[in-house]
Amino acid sequence: MLKDALIYVDFGFRVLVLIACLTFGMIFLFAGARAALASSLRPVSVISDNVLRVGDIFEGLSEEKANTVLGPAPQPGKEMILNATTLIRIASALDLSWRPETTADQIVIRREATIIGQDIVKSLISEKLFEAGLSDRYRLNMPAGIGDIVLPADMPAQAEVIKFDFNPEKDTFETVIAAPSASNPLREISVNGTIERLVDIPVLKNGLKNGDIIGETDIDYIQVLQKDVQRDYVIDSAKMLGMTPRRMVAAGKPVRDLELENPQIIARGAAITLIYKDGPLTLSARGKSMQNGARGDVIRVVNMASNRSLEGLVTAENEVIVSP
Repeated sequence: MLKDALIYVDFGFRVLVLIACLTFGMIFLFAGARAALASSLRPVSVISDNVLRVGDIFEGLSEEKANTVLGPAPQPGKEMILNATTLIRIASALDLSWRPETTADQIVIRREATIIGQDIVKSLISEKLFEAGLSDRYRLNMPAGIGDIVLPADMPAQAEVIKFDFNPEKDTFETVIAAPSASNPLREISVNGTIERLVDIPVLKNGLKNGDIIGETDIDYIQVLQKDVQRDYVIDSAKMLGMTPRRMVAAGKPVRDLELENPQIIARGAAITLIYKDGPLTLSARGKSMQNGARGDVIRVVNMASNRSLEGLVTAENEVIVSP
């Protein structure tokens, strides 16, 4: 009895092992067949044609299926995103073996394009402004909404101005630009903009204080908008040479007339030479300065010989011209 039971258990165990082997064998068989026929999603897709094909999305397809047209491609320079749901529908409709690994699977399809950037557009406008007689330095302003010109990938990165008007009194312009050419205007943009004229003004390279004499090596230049130049700005660098700041003047900033003065070349209490001029007659005497003085200043002095107080014009270091 016990022996029959053991025989029955051994037989059942063998049957289970056989079933398990057959089951796993079928799984591996079908998995292998599926892997052999499986298509895969491309990691990225950049296309140049105007239609979207199955082969732009999936790899490992027959030529016939790869060339199947799905629809129009994105516009040049644009992109299209196909998510997992859309990809499953495409795969199922075409009997492809692909299935997403996660719901986050997707593909981004980009359309190749020729891009004509704003630098080219500005260059074309600048050429026309020069032809219109504008030789001053200026800043070109275009509306913020003016973007790049996008052409199909097989077109050259060229553009041509087909209309241009410039108003020098208002500093405004209107233009129409065609790309890639006037004879083949696949794209046209209209640009209405303005220019702002620029001027060079002298500034100090480094901050200077009172007593520092400004020389040529102390001067630099910056460009500012002409409309921002104020009346008291020093425009001519020659008017800065030999001058000294009344107080501290910062570097790189426009300098105002009142911020500069002639340097003091006579100190109060200093021994000076008094010059008397009367026609062809010129006399000199020793004197003493009662005030500080810069070139061109009128200061009080004392004649040391007569002890007489006078006023005189500072003409040079420690030299004053007085009237007889």
